[in-house]
Amino acid sequence: MCNRAERFVGMVVCGILAAAPMWASAADRPDPYDEIVNRFIEWDVGRLPGQAGQKAREQFAALQGAECVPALVRGVNRAARLSASCPIMALSAKLTQVLFQIKDPKTLEYVVRNLDRPGPGMPYGQYLESLRRMVQERLGGPVALGDELALKPGDPVMLRVRNKPISQWDYPALVKMVEYARDSAQLQVLEELKNRKGSEYTEALAQAVARVPDRVKPAARGMLGQRLARMSEETLRAKLKDPDDEIRAAAASAVGYRGLPLYRELAAALRDRSTLVATTAHDVLVKLLGVDLGPPPNATGLQWFEASKAWEDWIDKNQPANR
Repeated sequence: MCNRAERFVGMVVCGILAAAPMWASAADRPDPYDEIVNRFIEWDVGRLPGQAGQKAREQFAALQGAECVPALVRGVNRAARLSASCPIMALSAKLTQVLFQIKDPKTLEYVVRNLDRPGPGMPYGQYLESLRRMVQERLGGPVALGDELALKPGDPVMLRVRNKPISQWDYPALVKMVEYARDSAQLQVLEELKNRKGSEYTEALAQAVARVPDRVKPAARGMLGQRLARMSEETLRAKLKDPDDEIRAAAASAVGYRGLPLYRELAAALRDRSTLVATTAHDVLVKLLGVDLGPPPNATGLQWFEASKAWEDWIDKNQPANR
């Protein structure tokens, strides 16, 4: 038989084992905000259809406050590695929205430290640099560009923009600096084009996609999609027929980001002459409707046409509601 000391030790050990989960550090416990962000990404790439997807979208839309910032940072780091553009658009926009309501320097410094650096296997890595630059400006005030501009000191444009906050640059200077700015400065120029009011800035941002280096194109396209996402449903309907390929593709992305029921317009876009537009429209249809009617990878023009008709027939038959 166990003596009294052995029984006491056994009771203590059992008590420790039972209480262990309560002693787990906060870092070891799953963050409920991570689950919300991860489920939203699953919905945004078309893997979580129906009511579950709608719930994920609503929970993500409701995120606010400093408590959700770490999960959003982890989310944008993950989204930067995905091939689909919708998640990085939505997550970076949400993180920016939340951060503009936060003044705590420690939270802002956390974001700067924990955003990943662009690298191989990160199609949207430049998005992270754009976010980091924005937060650094919040910490230190407006940044006057100049040293990061590939211009000679005596260049007339340099004299107009050097040591001036980008908010004071005029339209011609911004358009020219799309080409001459480098690295984070170029991202800041694109961000400024995205935020300015006026149709000329929409056109300038669309044209910028063709002018920036390949590594920056995904971020530029995402910013164009974010700009168009602020527009009305009727405006987006018209933008899906815009002469510019980049604007049509961005309009399709914006429809997906907003969850608008422009299903037949997206189905028609599968017949677009631009593969970028057709592919974007297909990805958005899959995300919004939770089915995939094709076409298959590396489809021919005929397969794109047949898939477009299949989508239109399905939409007519099922009459999907706005999700």
